[in-house]
Amino acid sequence: MISKSIKEYIDNNISECNNDLELAYTIYYLLGKVLYYSPLYARYKLDNLVPEVDRITLDNPYVNCNTWSELYNEILNLYGIESKVIGDKHKKVEFIADKYKLRADATIYLPDDVFDIASDLTNIKFGLDIIHFQLINNQYRKDFNKSIDQVNRRFNINKGRDYEVLKDIKNNIDRNKNNILYGINFYNDYYKLCDGEVERRQLFERYYPLLFGYTNIDLISFYDTGILSKHLLKFRDTYYLETSDGFIEKNLDEIRELINDKKIDIKYQNDMDKLCNKTLKKVM
Repeated sequence: MISKSIKEYIDNNISECNNDLELAYTIYYLLGKVLYYSPLYARYKLDNLVPEVDRITLDNPYVNCNTWSELYNEILNLYGIESKVIGDKHKKVEFIADKYKLRADATIYLPDDVFDIASDLTNIKFGLDIIHFQLINNQYRKDFNKSIDQVNRRFNINKGRDYEVLKDIKNNIDRNKNNILYGINFYNDYYKLCDGEVERRQLFERYYPLLFGYTNIDLISFYDTGILSKHLLKFRDTYYLETSDGFIEKNLDEIRELINDKKIDIKYQNDMDKLCNKTLKKVM
């Protein structure tokens, strides 16, 4: 049983669908706008930390692969599209819409790496390419693309957006190989689009090697509230601390105070070595 808020949200946004394929893709996109991968599950891998399907609401929107698949499957069946949840360790949904056999998997990630960028829960929120609503065979690829493009136009989904972002990053780096502020501003602009902890982490992991891999920046991992690790970028004597508002410049005394006050906890000893010289470590 899906919650009233999720049902009403879907009902209010599917009126323009012309067929079952458009309907299924629209529901997939709409759920991706409002559901978030559970940060508690991402760290602890315990199912009891994720709300059950009937308790997933717009105010409690946290899922893992099991609950997302159950929810999407239930909604498809509710709107007349027969589907089923498949998979052993990782759950996804298969169904037939019109003449198309399809597989949908909004929470997929690489084995043992929940922060891999593959998740469409992340891609949809940041306006990147939707990649795991898939036609299982290529028999009707041309017609399939036409229906998908129809929905993309309706919601202003920019197909090929990820390619454009990567091209813009590369062009900027080619112009100025030491422009750390470009990378900081890039993340801060994107972070405004989504406050999901897992989704932001996936975005960071996707673009960090390209934005900063060529510089002498130290990347320091830490826990802030004990749920997920975040980052501190150290560039020469300047520090950029990842917060809920993006990366904010801090001085070393401010970082030391946060550690002493137990507001952040450096994750690895080698990260502490990057942050502190021997004198500072004695003080801390």
